[in-house]
Amino acid sequence: MKLQVALVASYFLSFFITRLKLPGWAIYCLHLALATAINCLASLCVWFNVPNPASGIVCLLVSIVISGKVISIGDFKGLRRSQQSQPSLKQLAFFLFAPTMVYCDAYPLANSRSPKRVLGLVLLILFTISFEYSFAMQYMLPSLYNTASAFDDGDWLKLAEGVFKMAVPALVLWTMGFVGFFHGLLNLLAEILRFGDRHFYSAWWNSTSLSMFWRQWNRPVHLFLKVHVFEPLELMGAQEGCSMPCPRMRKV
Repeated sequence: MKLQVALVASYFLSFFITRLKLPGWAIYCLHLALATAINCLASLCVWFNVPNPASGIVCLLVSIVISGKVISIGDFKGLRRSQQSQPSLKQLAFFLFAPTMVYCDAYPLANSRSPKRVLGLVLLILFTISFEYSFAMQYMLPSLYNTASAFDDGDWLKLAEGVFKMAVPALVLWTMGFVGFFHGLLNLLAEILRFGDRHFYSAWWNSTSLSMFWRQWNRPVHLFLKVHVFEPLELMGAQEGCSMPCPRMRKV
């Protein structure tokens, strides 16, 4: 709990950084340093204080998301200065929980919330968590124990057999985790916040190449990389193209 509080507190340092009377590149560099500090803090805390691997992975993923949001704020408020120069605490709080990693002063908002949809998404998340736990205990854990014992004994044939036995259950767990996170949790956050853009994934199961799969299965991260990595590289002459400005939208 202390780690989560520290991460959120570090995130809101952006409120003070953007108000410093410094050049845009300095504002951006301070945000980069803050993002690096957030990831280092989370890594050290997980390494020394979180013995549960699942909890450690969740903490590290949260720190990566928060650091990405910090970089996005630094890019738009430091280098580009394409929007208001100083974000408010309300805007930062909305962006912290919004299911996106690209900062804007305002986002498209739905007119209302649907309590039935919120309830349905909560039930979906609970179902996926229960299913994954039961499935892992029933099918993954025995194979994992057998594989670990084979590794200790140096029985490489049995080790390979155990790895192949876990391939299909691992695919099932990954698919259910995708449904629970991208369709369940992100849509739940969007419904609660009335967030309008709910294109969190495309039809990655119809992908005809690996590059298409990586562009479609995780749209928030793909958009982050496009706006904050690929477009700046294009502007620096990596290839022909131009940056896509953030659209004008309703204010939060």
